[in-house]
Amino acid sequence: MTWKDILKIDMEEARRLGDKYAPEDMIQGKLDRIKRKKKIAQLQAEETLPKRRAKLKVIDNWLDENDIPEDYEEAIDLSLDMAKKNLMDVERFERYLTAIKMLMRELPNNPFTRTKSRTSLIDRAKKANRDDPRMGSGRR
Repeated sequence: MTWKDILKIDMEEARRLGDKYAPEDMIQGKLDRIKRKKKIAQLQAEETLPKRRAKLKVIDNWLDENDIPEDYEEAIDLSLDMAKKNLMDVERFERYLTAIKMLMRELPNNPFTRTKSRTSLIDRAKKANRDDPRMGSGRR
């Protein structure tokens, strides 16, 4: 049984009646929800601002330290400028950052590629058995 059944309210009927008998209140409620969503998005954007600035600093430092082909550099610089302009718009910022990462994927010493080699649990267990025969089954 759903909460609608428990309350014995048909939400479509309630909205229809609200639109019919109290349209100003319904419109105000919708506007209030929109304002709350925008306020929450703004607070979240302000909260994650230092992380976004740090990402841009990593890219800036990498560009300063590395020689890259001119066409890549122009494209990355353009995307970087657009990301800086849209720093408070999280969705657009992430799009530009994704574009930068895709451009940098082809370049050597990319700060966004993973350098750690991952091994499976089985490989680590086999290595532990080779290093110390007491580990594992005890067979030699």
